[in-house]
Amino acid sequence: MAKKIVKYLLRGLLCTLAVLIVLPALLYIPAIQNFIRTKAEDYVSAQTEFNLSVRRIRLAFPLNLVIEQALVSQPGNDTLLYCGRLQADVALLPLLRKQVTVRKFTLSQTTANYLDTAAQFGLRAQIGKLILKADDIDLKRRVAGITSVELSQGDVSLRPGRARPTPPPKIRQQSPGPFKPNDCGSIRSISGWKPGRK
Repeated sequence: MAKKIVKYLLRGLLCTLAVLIVLPALLYIPAIQNFIRTKAEDYVSAQTEFNLSVRRIRLAFPLNLVIEQALVSQPGNDTLLYCGRLQADVALLPLLRKQVTVRKFTLSQTTANYLDTAAQFGLRAQIGKLILKADDIDLKRRVAGITSVELSQGDVSLRPGRARPTPPPKIRQQSPGPFKPNDCGSIRSISGWKPGRK
């Protein structure tokens, strides 16, 4: 009787381990990734006033995420954000210690548009390529250590709007932000920057 109990317990543990191993492995199957992509597009369209379109999403082992041709728009085909390619390469083992090590975060061919018709304020930003590396992001302490930032072919157009009357601020105790920089490192290269252009 005892042998049967031990046998069934071992089988149960093995089945549980198999499920824990197989379920994350499914995320690396392209068909599953396409299913998640379509569900995310439908969810954003149903829950918000924006439309989300993503041409391709891929996750490579262990945590190398690539998103291509992502488009966020409003009804009427007003483009809010377009990203030609986003790549995030995150180390797996530091996550177990509630730390994030970003080997490389890259944005390529990205355009963002914001327009406030009431305040007549507009902002348009274009990024040829942005590369960011963060060796240590401590989720528990909320501290981020950014070691390097590279920006090329940046272009920002700003249209100032009308100032809105605001009531006097209320004095209250401020809570700490989500993250504070620990070591921002150095900005290695910035080129093609055109600020303040209408």
